[in-house]
Amino acid sequence: MSNRLPIAKMLTFGLLPGIVKKFIYRMRGNHIGQHVKLRLGSVVVSKNKFSIGDNTEIGFFTSITGNEICIGKRNMIRSAVILNAAHISIGNDVT
Repeated sequence: MSNRLPIAKMLTFGLLPGIVKKFIYRMRGNHIGQHVKLRLGSVVVSKNKFSIGDNTEIGFFTSITGNEICIGKRNMIRSAVILNAAHISIGNDVT
């Protein structure tokens, strides 16, 4: 896993509307819950499948990179956050 920020993905894929990003992530076999908000510039890059629970919001220009990412329900990951870890898991109701 690279320690570099995925600037190219943030400026291409990240600029797509959230509904399009969710569709593409789901088509790739990832679980994206209902009412998930993927803000402008946000990207999740993982070689394995990942999941994001219901009512979770990923802020503007946030990068989540790693393997086996699992984000629970009703979470708020703020803008300009960089998470770069293998085997990351975030419970429910976390900001």
